[in-house]
Amino acid sequence: MAFAFSSSKWFNTTLAGGARAESHVAMDRVRSAETELETTQQQLDRLYLIVEAMWSMMKERLGLDDEHLGQLVESIDLRDGVRDGRAKRTAPKCAACQRAVSIRTGVCLYCGAMNERPLFP
Repeated sequence: MAFAFSSSKWFNTTLAGGARAESHVAMDRVRSAETELETTQQQLDRLYLIVEAMWSMMKERLGLDDEHLGQLVESIDLRDGVRDGRAKRTAPKCAACQRAVSIRTGVCLYCGAMNERPLFP
């Protein structure tokens, strides 16, 4: 019976040590995710400032208004047939064979033809 007790104690200690190690790994992952989220939020805030500055400049220099921008945003949103506030990215079609083209290189994945890379893939 003493053996069973000591084995059980060893087993519980080993389990507790493993759980602590897993806990540390989980906490490291949480910290990493928090850092990544903070960096992403900073990038998003910076992009928001840039877009707002660009729109202010366009309104001033080109005489555009918020209604015109809203219409363009809605038009772009509806390109994929769904009004969801998002611009869906789809692979461009090859001019030669009408199949998928690599967004990164502009080369058709099927026939190898070079295609113009889209400005906004």
